[in-house]
Amino acid sequence: MFVQIIRAKVADADGINSAWQEQRDATAEGFLGATGGITTKGELLIAARFENRELAMKNSASEEQTARWNQLEKMLAGPAEFLESEDVDMPKEGSGDAGFVQMMRATVKDRKAYEAIEEKFDQFAGLRPDLIGHMTVWLPGNRIHIVDWFTTEAEARAGEKKEMPAEMQALFAEWQSLCSDVEWFDISAPLYA
Repeated sequence: MFVQIIRAKVADADGINSAWQEQRDATAEGFLGATGGITTKGELLIAARFENRELAMKNSASEEQTARWNQLEKMLAGPAEFLESEDVDMPKEGSGDAGFVQMMRATVKDRKAYEAIEEKFDQFAGLRPDLIGHMTVWLPGNRIHIVDWFTTEAEARAGEKKEMPAEMQALFAEWQSLCSDVEWFDISAPLYA
């Protein structure tokens, strides 16, 4: 899998939402889907998934995609940041039914230790039925971009407040200790394609 991540400040939120709805059914060879939206901080974040880099680049170079991007770019308050990676872990595919999406960026001190903890989290999946999808995109410099899909924001917030078993609390503390330069992004009205 190949993932493109776009981040930009928003000038016209209504225009972006409207343009997304008009373009959401556009198709491209190898396109697997996109999750995005406007964060509570007023930024546009999009994670677009493709079968591979070659098909993603072919899409980016197409006249149709160039026209769509030119339309969207007019609604931004500055240049967009583009990140991409083929180093993707998606143990639980996200859903277009998710009512809330949370993204996170961080630098990881020890990738092997981080991935071992992520695997252990799987045994506690039943404790968070609100979490219906998870993807980690590895970027240069041991940076990660995470996308988590939740049933609803209310259920996600309730899940955050649940008392967890001591073993899971210890794992989460260890997980947090491996992450620095952490940024969280909440998307209360996610957009899908």
